Amino acid sequence: MSALDLFASGMGAFILLAIMALPFFPNTGSTPEPVPDPEPQPVDDAGALEDALDIAERERDEALRQAEQLSEELRETIQALLQASQARDLAEQLAANLQNRVAELEVPDLDLVICLDISGSMSEQVTGLKQQVSDLGRILNAIAPTGIGVVAFGDRYWDRPIFIQNVTTDMSALQDFINRLQPQMGLGRGRNDDSPEALAMALERAVTMNWRPESENRSIVVMSDFPAYPERVDAAFRAAASFAAQDGHHVSAVMVNGSRTGRAAEPFMRSLVTVGNGEFVDGEEKTLVGSILLAMLVP
Repeated sequence: MSALDLFASGMGAFILLAIMALPFFPNTGSTPEPVPDPEPQPVDDAGALEDALDIAERERDEALRQAEQLSEELRETIQALLQASQARDLAEQLAANLQNRVAELEVPDLDLVICLDISGSMSEQVTGLKQQVSDLGRILNAIAPTGIGVVAFGDRYWDRPIFIQNVTTDMSALQDFINRLQPQMGLGRGRNDDSPEALAMALERAVTMNWRPESENRSIVVMSDFPAYPERVDAAFRAAASFAAQDGHHVSAVMVNGSRTGRAAEPFMRSLVTVGNGEFVDGEEKTLVGSILLAMLVP
């Protein structure tokens, strides 16, 4: 009985120890034990979710803005390329048309007579014509065969009021004549104590110059800082009007020294070019050649 009691006590102790050690034994079964899905964790902070949504919206808006900007830049680039292509095509077409027109165009001869005031106040213009008349001749002859004449005039009370160089295509002869011009060179024993000049006399002489028969375009350009004598203004207008009555004939005017004379010549000059179907040019701060060319550019 004692032995049986000992055996039973030992077996009970063994079973008790086995039960205590059972959790430490590995699962060696063939059927996998199912792993439960993790339970969703509750959001404890609703503000964090709102912040995340705000950030996502801002990033979306910024991405949309950049996409719109890139799209607009792309449209502008395409438009610029199209315009450049169209402008190039148009320029090529205009250039081709111009070349054809120039090839077909035959510019007729032109004649120019310069009525130049050589009173004492015009020394700058006299010097300028000496220096630039050869340039003027080259420019005009590049446009069309050109003849140039000069009527140099002063005051009616001079011993010799006018000096004339007939229309010529000989630029050397023209240069020689102009080189001999001097301010007040016809004064002699006369006088020049009033402002008006012998401008009407110069115009009447210019109208009857030896214009070349082959010249279809004819221009008279008057350069002075004072008008004609009051009693001779109508005569000047009649001469200009009779000349301009023919096709291709013009009387233009260049007013000089306006800042020193109070623009005394302007009213007369503007009326003169109106009846002469010409152009009025304010020669202040312009070269002499530039002023003459502007005066000849009659529509």
